[in-house]
Amino acid sequence: MAEHTGVIETDAPVLLQSGISDLRKSFRPQLQFGVGLALQKGLPYVLIPFFLASFGEHTYSSYVLFSATTLMFTNLVALAIPNAIIPFWHSESDKPVLSWTVLQMLVVSQIGLSLIAAVGLFHIYRQSFGRNAAVSLVLLGLVLAMLANFNVFLTGVCRARQRSGSFLRAQLFAGVLFVITTVLLGKQQKLEVLIALFLLFLFCQNAYLLGSLAPYLRETRRLFDRAMAKRVLEYSLPLLPHLMATAFYFWVDKYLVERHFAASQFSQFVVSFQYAYAQAFVSQAFAMYTFPLFCQLVVEKQDAKLRSVVHTYNLIYAGLGILWVAGLLILQSLGVPLKINRTGFLILGAAFVLWNVASNYTNVLWARFRTSAVTLVMIAAGGILLAMLGLGCWMHLFVLCYLSHLGWAFFTLLGLIWLEHDQRKQSGTPEQVAGASTLQWTHPEGI
Repeated sequence: MAEHTGVIETDAPVLLQSGISDLRKSFRPQLQFGVGLALQKGLPYVLIPFFLASFGEHTYSSYVLFSATTLMFTNLVALAIPNAIIPFWHSESDKPVLSWTVLQMLVVSQIGLSLIAAVGLFHIYRQSFGRNAAVSLVLLGLVLAMLANFNVFLTGVCRARQRSGSFLRAQLFAGVLFVITTVLLGKQQKLEVLIALFLLFLFCQNAYLLGSLAPYLRETRRLFDRAMAKRVLEYSLPLLPHLMATAFYFWVDKYLVERHFAASQFSQFVVSFQYAYAQAFVSQAFAMYTFPLFCQLVVEKQDAKLRSVVHTYNLIYAGLGILWVAGLLILQSLGVPLKINRTGFLILGAAFVLWNVASNYTNVLWARFRTSAVTLVMIAAGGILLAMLGLGCWMHLFVLCYLSHLGWAFFTLLGLIWLEHDQRKQSGTPEQVAGASTLQWTHPEGI
């Protein structure tokens, strides 16, 4: 390896040629992962009009509240273990032992912590759906959490092995069955049926993705490695505050709106939120390429190129976000029954444009090994969200519930930009960046 001289590259043609070369090399797997991710995350949004027409606005909104509540406990019952598979896949040479160790840790942690989660879920579900429905919803919620955790784990194996084709085929297989069963059962108009459809979607994905792990499960020589398990926990446990706080903030708004406003307003808020939230897929898809690049540029101290890449993707995110918001508003004005609140959707759309831009700075700061600082900024800025939500519910000002997300996103972005400005002239060691790069794979999918 050539010795690094510390010289910052500024030759634009050279930088452009290098970027094009990187894109060409990764085009096919990135395309397959991108299309697969679009099916996995986008199909439920494409079907929103059908869900609204078949199940009704209130049933669909109740499902969104149910899933958001369950998400808060999903990482808890798994101790964020699924998020550790990618970095450990690259650092551990014995893949069969790693596969069995992580798989058993995941099973044991979810079974062991399900009782704690069940108590919390029952209390929240009882408040939102009533005591009679709470028991069955707790069981469905635990199943959803477990399937979602196994999905993260198996998808991580696919990504670590560069099995982009397998990931895409899994989404096609699950997506076709999801659409067929949705059409067949769509007239039931029951919340439990809608939940079951999404459980089937996850189960089909996991069944297909298991093929990427199966060869290593057959080759195992030892069932469990305690030392490896300890290292996995040392990695995964610090991720819980960030993941759980994010899940909480994206749940509490719906919970408070459902408790303090009319059912029609709750439905409008949830539907508008879901459509605005869909643009977060843009940053998730691009981050599969950009974050490793950020880590490389930090190691090589190429701050000029790093700033150029960040600014470029900021413009891409802003442009695509504006097109998304404008496009949906035009569709609704042409008579498409999206059933969104125009003012609320504009506010939430702007908020998620800011979140996509903020994801760039989050990734850069993680590459600089400032993960704790990023978490503190995100949680602290969340106080703006809580304050505005509380004020909106107290004063019964519905628009403040929409504005709370814009305030949270704005102050998070402001804090991240300040942190990046403070760290711009500092470069971490290669060891630090390697550690930080593993954290990208744990970046919350909703942001």
